[in-house]
Amino acid sequence: MLKKFVFLLFILNLSLVLIPSITAAKSLSPLVTQDANVIEAGSLEVRLGLEYFENLNIAFDANNNRDRDIWNIPTLDLIIGAGKIVEIQAYFEGIYADEKNFDSTYGAGDLKLFTKFQLRQEDDMPAVAFRFGTKLPNASNEDRLGTDEFDVSGLFLLSKHLGNIETHFNLGMGILGNPHENSNQDDVFLYGLGLIIPATDKLNFALEVNGQSCSNDNNDFSHFMAGLQYQAEAVRFDVGVTAGLSDESQDWSVKCGATKTFDNFFSAAK
Repeated sequence: MLKKFVFLLFILNLSLVLIPSITAAKSLSPLVTQDANVIEAGSLEVRLGLEYFENLNIAFDANNNRDRDIWNIPTLDLIIGAGKIVEIQAYFEGIYADEKNFDSTYGAGDLKLFTKFQLRQEDDMPAVAFRFGTKLPNASNEDRLGTDEFDVSGLFLLSKHLGNIETHFNLGMGILGNPHENSNQDDVFLYGLGLIIPATDKLNFALEVNGQSCSNDNNDFSHFMAGLQYQAEAVRFDVGVTAGLSDESQDWSVKCGATKTFDNFFSAAK
């Protein structure tokens, strides 16, 4: 079954390549860190990808001696330019979990919805934005694919060019619903620092440290990532490799995807 999902993802990515007309993508994939800038009003950005995590702990699980590998196949990111300073984001994935002492299973992941407001554009000072949103409890707690709880978060985003290098800094707070205790939550500190370094006109290096800390319930997930972005004629491809920086994080992971931005998509629909 896993091979079928990989083949389906290949077909979906190929279909993106064959669709003409694209503007430059604004997201920072493969980075998790967010850009303080927004895509143009009326535009639609679509990314299809896959992710693999080696020994990734499930949230609120006190057992760090797990053998739990995760495939997110496929991952789907949608970003809509809802106005000159507003961006709407949606993220979804299918999850295949292979864990010692549990049956392997595939199911829907959590749907994550966010809104980004740009507070100021970059000049001599950084661009500034605020992003907030929620994780909906779609993933099954019984199948150990998620927590079956709502999470909410808010982040302040700063972005600044230092010469040709893009720097991005995120800082905020997350409130995670606890699946083991009613009316309880885990408040975590969210952070991210990302760099986009041009190598050629089409190729960029991507680096970041991103995660969450100050958890009281074994939710201190964090990683270091190194990756590449390659802008083809119609699609931008990305790949990234991470190393976990906390006991609860994956030992390592890899992700890849293809991003396409449709300029004036909603204006054309009218």
